[in-house]
Amino acid sequence: MLAPAGMPFTLADMVAALAAVFSGDEALRGFGRDVEAFSGQKHVFFFSSGRAAMSCGLTALQALHPQRDEVLLPAYTSYSVPSAVVHAGLKVRLYDLDPQTMSPQPESLAAAITGKTLCIVVCHFYGLPADMRTVLTLAAERGIPVLDDAAQAMGATASIHDTEAAKGVANVGSGQRKAGTAGTLGLFSMSRGKTISAVDGGILVTDDERLARALTAMPLRSPSVLRQMKTAIMALVLCFFLHPRLYWIPAGLPWLRLGESHFAPEFAVAGLTAFQAALGRRMLARLPDINARRRAVAALWRSRLKGDGAGCIAPLPDTEPVWLRVPVMEQAEALQEFGIVRGYPQSLDALDELKPHRRGNGPYPGAALLAEKLMTLPTHCYVTEAAVDEAVQAMRKGRAA
Repeated sequence: MLAPAGMPFTLADMVAALAAVFSGDEALRGFGRDVEAFSGQKHVFFFSSGRAAMSCGLTALQALHPQRDEVLLPAYTSYSVPSAVVHAGLKVRLYDLDPQTMSPQPESLAAAITGKTLCIVVCHFYGLPADMRTVLTLAAERGIPVLDDAAQAMGATASIHDTEAAKGVANVGSGQRKAGTAGTLGLFSMSRGKTISAVDGGILVTDDERLARALTAMPLRSPSVLRQMKTAIMALVLCFFLHPRLYWIPAGLPWLRLGESHFAPEFAVAGLTAFQAALGRRMLARLPDINARRRAVAALWRSRLKGDGAGCIAPLPDTEPVWLRVPVMEQAEALQEFGIVRGYPQSLDALDELKPHRRGNGPYPGAALLAEKLMTLPTHCYVTEAAVDEAVQAMRKGRAA
């Protein structure tokens, strides 16, 4: 049984992470230096989760712009994103996506901007870089910061050639840029289904000195001993139970809530543990190899499905995806045994729990279509050519039925 996503740790990773527990803050400092070198950004901040990182980043942005309280989000995204906005005490306003590219729909985005807009959040879904040129140009014209959410796309790159105005707002030059580094603030996630994992964790990066000072001044509690123990146990589980011969065991435990997306604005915000920093540091060192393997598996899926009725979402020109998963538009049942699952079950405008925290109205037809049809195919290290061939045959049988 294939997991939909995941990145297993090795026993060597576990030994190094356990040793780091006794090194004080050295693992965190070392990981910070590595992320600075990877991202090219001057300031790096670690948090207990991606949504904790986003919430703190938005809080810091509002400290600089206290009269603004609206965050623009894609109408189709992980429910953790609006959860972070609400946790920060802010309001959500939505914009639509182009369902063929999963990039912001320019007219919808422009129409969503108001005098209360704090920032635009752009998500790079499933490791495919979004169209940042359009967003950066629009943001520069309106004087709005951009939060470059690369939670699912660490290591993906895109060319940014355009305007002097865009360079001014985002502090970027032309050329190839890593996802997560083109905005005023960038975000990466290290939860267990992302490109690298520390079981959980979030990273913020920025070159903006005022924003960095606001983040530095923000109080952040230390992780509890109980949380550190839970993290170590989960890391040990991931060493073994992501393997196809064993994944059925955690998949059968409902309390793990694997693969579920929930709107849950009440969550803890804390720092990263030394154990997690050591895991993240080792995974970051392997990121080029991890992403090369994902690209190879994605190429297999796309070649097998070419002309087969499944609408594989294609990457934008001048981008290099990392293919956290392969997104396809397919009106079919999920195939859990092959790790083929549906995307987020509802667009955000249809999410009843979010309505008290929203401003503005749709429609958002692109987001609705993605919620209805999008499926994702796994690309992690346990996906073999034989598994891809078997899964494609099962998909064809499902269509015939």
